Amino acid sequence: MRAFVAVLVSLLAVGGCQSAPVDQAERAEPQAEPAAFTATRTPATSPREAEVIFRLLFGEIAAQRGAADMALDAYLGAARISRDPRVVERAVQLAMYTGQDERALEAARLWVSVQPDNLDARQVAGVLLVRAGRLDAAAQELEQVVRRSEGEPMDAYLVLATLLARETEPKEAAETLRRVAERSGHEAEAHYAQAHLAMQLGATDEALAHIDRALEARPAWPLALTLRAVVLRRDGRGDQALVDLESALRQSPHNIELRLHFARMLLDEGRLDDARVQFERVSELAPDNADALFALALLSMQLNELDAAEGHFTQLAQTGQRTDEVGYFMGQIAEAREDAVAAIGWYDVVGAGEYFLDAQLRAAGVLAREGDLDGARERLHGFEVEDHVDYVRVTLAEGELLRQAAHYEEAFAVYTTALADMPDQADLLYARALVAERLDRLEVLERDLRLIIDQDPAHAHALNALGYTLADRTDRHQEAYDYVRRAYDLMPDDPAVVDSMGWVYYRLGRLDEALKYLRRALELEHDPEIAAHLGEVLWVVGREQEARSVWQKALEEAPEHRVLQETVRRFKK
Repeated sequence: MRAFVAVLVSLLAVGGCQSAPVDQAERAEPQAEPAAFTATRTPATSPREAEVIFRLLFGEIAAQRGAADMALDAYLGAARISRDPRVVERAVQLAMYTGQDERALEAARLWVSVQPDNLDARQVAGVLLVRAGRLDAAAQELEQVVRRSEGEPMDAYLVLATLLARETEPKEAAETLRRVAERSGHEAEAHYAQAHLAMQLGATDEALAHIDRALEARPAWPLALTLRAVVLRRDGRGDQALVDLESALRQSPHNIELRLHFARMLLDEGRLDDARVQFERVSELAPDNADALFALALLSMQLNELDAAEGHFTQLAQTGQRTDEVGYFMGQIAEAREDAVAAIGWYDVVGAGEYFLDAQLRAAGVLAREGDLDGARERLHGFEVEDHVDYVRVTLAEGELLRQAAHYEEAFAVYTTALADMPDQADLLYARALVAERLDRLEVLERDLRLIIDQDPAHAHALNALGYTLADRTDRHQEAYDYVRRAYDLMPDDPAVVDSMGWVYYRLGRLDEALKYLRRALELEHDPEIAAHLGEVLWVVGREQEARSVWQKALEEAPEHRVLQETVRRFKK
């Protein structure tokens, strides 16, 4: 009978209630009957088989109609009769989905009896036993997970620690893992896992105590030493963590794993030079260590040592590891050297994965800067995006390339098309508002920015953009001040916001205050638009020579800046 039931279960799997009732849309298309059904169909079924089939079909219909309790009754009945593992597992899933832990436990214990070597079954049973307060029984089940695991005991212990931390109350989780450890042995691994669990639960002292016990069982164990450093750092004792790691390295100077962790922690503490020394030492001990080579390459890039970075990435490429990262960052190095062909070639090395989208966006930017805007847009349209987040990123990139090329109408159209599908997307609204300003469509700018602010009253950039535009392009200066003031309260050290404060004070005729804010803005960032504003106010108050000096310095750095040029032309007639 099991073979027959298994085929029926597979037929129900398309629309079955694996974890929740199925949406009607998911079963809109009828499914063809698999050949396997014909191959295993028997001329007649026994009353027992018929009962199972009836319960499964009834459970399926009930699940599809949202009657989860009736579906669970049917699946549990079918599970008890058939003892088919897939039927039993589905009963467990449905019971847990509906929050019926007692019935889920009944099904989970049946699952374990049917498949005693199935570690998922034992883990589920263990968690449900903990929830029921039966810690000894839970420890007995979870001990079997450790004993029956094919890998290292450490892996099994860590799985249990993570599972218990996520699924049960802290005290019960810690006590259950302690009882598992008592039953299972593996003293060092057990204490390590208990330390890991205690760390996840925020019990620092308990975590450190377990680490000490692990180190007693296995002295100078790198994993325990690094975990202790992590716990100390999370507890605000980063200096002590570094001292401990340095001491451990003196005892085990050739331990690669320990030295890598020490180097990473130095990086986290901002000690770049010290971190580089440690990564270089790892590279001496293990020339093909990809982690050390990658870290050294990134450190060199951060310090603008492009030749050194290129050397490390070349060595990393020779190991055959991290090929996507090599392509992505070598592309950036080529960009910095203004070698467009090489940059695009490297970006094309990057395959599907974490760096793919960034590489494509950067390659499109290179093409646009080389004057091939059509090629840049074609590249952006030449690959599939996985989700709305990536779609927004690609849209923003395309719109920005068009904006930089002064193709404002096309940029506006790109954003508007995307907003038809996502009308409340804040980044798209903000980008379209900025383009609308260039098209003198201030009604669109105001509508888009107000929509952002309505959704998020603390959106400082939208507040600032709306306030600045009202101050610069309308006579609604007091209203402009109210928006900019709100932005300033949120970001008092942002140069653009400080500039807006100065500009709105200028529009209000409060020139001394305007100068104060504009001078501070230029100190924060020597931006040509800020320089244009400061020069204008200086000119208006009669400090023409100082205004000329501010403008001249800005023109030397940005001779093509539109706002700066227009300001200078207005006042130097």
